[in-house]
Amino acid sequence: MFGTDFADVDNDGDLDVGSVSFGPDNGSRIYRNNSNGTWTQIAATSAGNSEDLFQFGDVNGDGNVDFATAVSTGTVYLGNGAGGFTLTDGNLPALGNFGRPGISLGDVTDDGRDDLAFVTATGVGVYKWLAPGQWQNLSGTLANIGPSSSPRSPT
Repeated sequence: MFGTDFADVDNDGDLDVGSVSFGPDNGSRIYRNNSNGTWTQIAATSAGNSEDLFQFGDVNGDGNVDFATAVSTGTVYLGNGAGGFTLTDGNLPALGNFGRPGISLGDVTDDGRDDLAFVTATGVGVYKWLAPGQWQNLSGTLANIGPSSSPRSPT
């Protein structure tokens, strides 16, 4: 497993961990912290090719943890607050062989919800979640410079 992040995905007060494998067959995994030094897998994306990027955030502003991952079977998953997740890529641009490279979550519109950035064939794409499966392209005047390196969210 490669890219990882911590968040309380089941709202029990403990930090859980999410991770993505690099390459084929494993996709992303979410593990619940059992508060005793052990972990239980509670969610997984479909297997597929992937890059090593995984990040928790709150895309729809409901207070539950969501995540974005660079896997060829999907990118953005909305959390239900109990450890379950639903894919919500909808009208995002087509996935590449390894998912959407360079994924990053951050609130670029200052509305309390995380927006999605990723590397496109021509530069960087920035998208805002509007409703299930509906995204608004905020890339606007970003330069079309060809593939770029991964965008990073503030730490």
